[in-house]
Amino acid sequence: MSVFALVRIFHRFFVLVLGENRSAIRLFLAGVLFCLFSPTWGRCDEPLIQKNIRIGILANRGIANCLEDWGGMIRSVAKALPEYDFTLVPLPFESVDDAVVAGSIDFVVANPAIYVNLEVRHDVIRIATLINHAAGRASDRFGGVFFTRADRKGIDTLGDLRGKKLVATARYSLGGWLMGWHTLRQHGVDPDTELASLWFASTHNDAVDAVLGGQADAGVVRTDTLERMAAEGLLRLDDIKVITPPGFRPDPTFPFLYSTDLVPEWPFAKLSHTSDELARRMAAALLTMRPGQGHAVGHEGCEWTVPLPYESIHAIMRELRVPPYEEFGRVSVRDFIGQHLPLVLLVVLLLMSLTASVAYFRSFNKRLHLAMDKLRQAEAELTVQANTDILTGLRNRKRFNEIVEREIVRALRYKRPLAMILLDLDHFKSINDRFGHPVGDSVLIAVAGLIASLVRKTDFAARIGGEEFAVLMPETGLEDAADTAERIRAEVESAVLAQTTSGPASLTVSIGVADVCPSIQNYSSLYTAADQALYMAKKSGRNRVEKSTACLL
Repeated sequence: MSVFALVRIFHRFFVLVLGENRSAIRLFLAGVLFCLFSPTWGRCDEPLIQKNIRIGILANRGIANCLEDWGGMIRSVAKALPEYDFTLVPLPFESVDDAVVAGSIDFVVANPAIYVNLEVRHDVIRIATLINHAAGRASDRFGGVFFTRADRKGIDTLGDLRGKKLVATARYSLGGWLMGWHTLRQHGVDPDTELASLWFASTHNDAVDAVLGGQADAGVVRTDTLERMAAEGLLRLDDIKVITPPGFRPDPTFPFLYSTDLVPEWPFAKLSHTSDELARRMAAALLTMRPGQGHAVGHEGCEWTVPLPYESIHAIMRELRVPPYEEFGRVSVRDFIGQHLPLVLLVVLLLMSLTASVAYFRSFNKRLHLAMDKLRQAEAELTVQANTDILTGLRNRKRFNEIVEREIVRALRYKRPLAMILLDLDHFKSINDRFGHPVGDSVLIAVAGLIASLVRKTDFAARIGGEEFAVLMPETGLEDAADTAERIRAEVESAVLAQTTSGPASLTVSIGVADVCPSIQNYSSLYTAADQALYMAKKSGRNRVEKSTACLL
C-alpha cells in the first residue's frame, strides 16, 4: 500500500470521528506525514541513529598494543549496545587532533592533556573517567615517574638530572612528559637549559628500554608503566631506581610508583557531532562495565567512573604554555579589538567625550592641581624628615620612641614577647679622627645597611644617636633577639665598611639586649635595661653581646 493511500484512509477515518473540523484534521495529518517521511519511521520521538560508531583511542604504547589493550573494551561496549557497530581507531599522538577536526571518529579516549586541548578547541565533552587496572592494582589517578637503572650512581633526586641525558615518551604525553616537565620546574630544574639532552621515544616501553639499554641516563614515563612491564616479564623492578623530588612523601593509597603530582585518569569523551542520546547510552554502558569484561591498558579489565574534574590539568598546561594555552596571557591589540569591537568603539567614544571635557576644564583646574601636588609633596617630605634619619635612612629617635611606646602597650595587653637591641660602634671617634667625617658617615651608612638586611621586615631599626643604633623586635624573646644581635655583631666585625686611601675602614660593635617583663613595662625601663647590658658589653672588652638580667631580679 502506498503512503498516499494510507493518508486517504486516515483522512476518511478522522472525518467520521472529528466531523468537519478541518483544522484538527489538517493538524493530525501533518503529524502523520512528518512521521511517514521521517528517516526513523515509527520513532518520531527519537533522533536519527548512527549505526557505525568509531571510537578513537590514543595509541601511547603503539598501534599493535592499542588494538590488544582496548579491543576487549570495544567488544564489551558492543555487547551492551548491540544495535550499534563499533570500530576501534588507534591514534598516534600526532593524529588525535586531526581525527577530531575531520570528524572521522565519534568518541575519543586520550590522555588528559590531549583531552584538555580538544575540550578547549573543539568542544569535546568527557562522559566518563577510566579506573586503570594494571599489575593487580587499580586507580582513577595517574602521574609520571622519573627513573634510572638501579646500579646508576649519582642520580637520586631531580636535582641530580642536571647535565644528564633524559628520555621521555612524547612531547604532549601527560604522564610521559608534561607532568615531569611541570615537576622539574617546580623544583628549580629547567629542562631546556640544564639537561645534557632531552629526546622522545614515542612509546613508554621504548623510553624504559632506552634507560635500561644505556642510551639515556634517566627517563620519565606514566605511572603503572614499570609495574605493567614487570608483570609482562619485560623488566625486573629491582633493576629500576625511582627518582623523587627532595622531601617527597608518596600517597600510601596510590598503588604505583610515581614522582609527580597525580591527576585524573584518561577520559572517555564525545565529539561535538555525537548525539547526546548516544553519549548517554555509551556512558551507561561504561559505568556498568567491571574488570574482566574488557581489556584496557593493563590487560586486566576495564572499569570506568563518573567524569572527574580536570581543572588541575588546565592549570598545569597554562603554566607550561602548551596547547591549547601556548598563547595564554598574551593578547594582541588586533585580537582584543576583533573580539570586543562594540566595546572598543564604545570606549573610544567615551574617551573622546572625556578628552573634550578635560580640555574644557583643564584651564580652570591646572593651578589647583599644581598647588595640591606641591602640598602633597611637601607633606610627604616633611613626614619623611620628621621620621627618618637623613644620613642612614633608618628611623630617627623621635619616631623610634613612638613605636616603642605603642609596641610595649600591645605586648603587655596581649601578653606577647617584645625585645630591644641597643648597639654602639666601638671607638667610632677613631674613624673620624683617622679618616675624616665623610668616611665616618660612610661607615654609619654601611652599618645601618647591615642592620636593615639582618632584621625582619616586622622589626623596627633606628639610629638614635651619633653612633648608636637600636632595633625593636616584636614577637621575639630575649634569646632570639640575642641571636640576631650576635649575627649583627659578626657581620659588622667581618665587613669592610669603607675604602680609603689609607686602607679599609673597619670596626666592631658592642650590643645590649633586653626584653619586656613584669619589671620592665615602659620605654624608659626597657631602654635602661638594654643600655645597662650595652655598658656590660663595653666593660667586658667590647665587640660582644650582653643580655639584660633585669627580668631575673
